[in-house]
Amino acid sequence: MKIISTLILLLSIFKSYSQQEYTGEAPNTISLSLVLPDNSEMLSQTDIRKLESKIQHLVNNYGVSGEGYTNNFVIYPTYEIYEHSEVEGMKDIHVIEAEFNLFVKEINSGKIFGSYNESIKGDGYSKAKAITKSISKISTGNREINAFMDEVKNNIIKFYTLNCPRILDDVDTAIKMQQYQKAIGLLYSIPKEVSGCYKNIQEKQVIAYNGYINNECTSNITQVKASLAKKDYNTALSILSNINPQSNCYNEAVTLISSVENKIDAAEKERLKEAKERRQDNQNMERDRLKTLADIAKAYYNSKPQTIIYKSLF
Repeated sequence: MKIISTLILLLSIFKSYSQQEYTGEAPNTISLSLVLPDNSEMLSQTDIRKLESKIQHLVNNYGVSGEGYTNNFVIYPTYEIYEHSEVEGMKDIHVIEAEFNLFVKEINSGKIFGSYNESIKGDGYSKAKAITKSISKISTGNREINAFMDEVKNNIIKFYTLNCPRILDDVDTAIKMQQYQKAIGLLYSIPKEVSGCYKNIQEKQVIAYNGYINNECTSNITQVKASLAKKDYNTALSILSNINPQSNCYNEAVTLISSVENKIDAAEKERLKEAKERRQDNQNMERDRLKTLADIAKAYYNSKPQTIIYKSLF
């Protein structure tokens, strides 16, 4: 197997969150990363894509989410053929019997957090077609899968309950060093189901978020002043219109906006007005805050891509 980059499981939170109605709650942060074989003697790339789709569907059914941010938890399959036969006829039929397994593992410790197996059969006019047919028969919802996912969820919650104090210490260190993106990423990895820890998470999230938006605002103001010096008013306005009203340099941003309002056309003024009204609406501000937190966590983990050798997982 070749070295492959971790494939983030589920196409849910970060693609669809902006379309969801605000509920006042942060999204469920239990997340897994799906690792698939990049190359296989038995499976074609089409088979691997079908397997990926099956696993995504299977896990989606049980409320696990996390595209765009991850932790050390991975889910990965194995597929083993234990019998292959041919039935003679006008056109020979290939029949295969195989075993499909799913494992969830915490990479740092190597501990298995749950496993599932299923016997599957497939037939076709070639071995390859029989394999493809068998993959199509993999279940995405049954009593055994339900028990598997319950076990995984419970074990992950237990893991974070046990390790929450250590993670919070790491968050405090990151905040002291003004590594706000890291702090938010670490906090975002802890599921909200870890109830004994969640109050501390929310409190530290506020501190990290405020630190992040204040640093970002200072950086943006510097960019705005550089744009104004070049008389690039559209760029300056674009940056200013996205400055968070909760940041500590927002008043300076308002002053700068006033200085360029008479240098922009009516359409730009209307866009500025709409952006300002939206950002100052309390519900929109909270929705934006949650989305910003999610984006920050996503960016943090994307900046630290995890590479896994598939065969080393066994």
